Amino acid sequence: MEIQRVYVKDDNTAVVKCPNCRAAKTVNAGKLKKRGKPLVLRCSCRSLFKVFFEFRKSNRKRANLEGYYTILPVSKQWGKMRVDDISLNGIGFTTLYNNNLKKGDEIKVRFNLDDTRRSEIEKKAVVMWVNNKSAGCEFAETDEYDRLLGFYLM
Repeated sequence: MEIQRVYVKDDNTAVVKCPNCRAAKTVNAGKLKKRGKPLVLRCSCRSLFKVFFEFRKSNRKRANLEGYYTILPVSKQWGKMRVDDISLNGIGFTTLYNNNLKKGDEIKVRFNLDDTRRSEIEKKAVVMWVNNKSAGCEFAETDEYDRLLGFYLM
């Protein structure tokens, strides 16, 4: 059964469409924010389908980009990473070696996009979660790179 991704608006509502009959319904998804896994729904046409409610502020794009990170204040040591996904608001990455990142750390990331210009992105970010060698970060600033990322994510 394919999982349907539904983006939740700021008012915690989302529009769910049945893949069988295409009936649409607006639902309140506020109580599902911490669920973290798909929900099985039954339409009035009796069809069952899975829905994952996405509470992100912006769409995330899969990536496979080499880059570097350092814990702030800037140390002379930069660790290697692979950017796994990216959005206007943050990135998910995997470090090549064990890291000592923890939630709340301020870091700087540097990587090149795989666009035709190989645009370099260097941004400050805050670590939101860490799981072994993987980490998720929210960008801490807006700057001229946002236009490059916006174009890249289109």
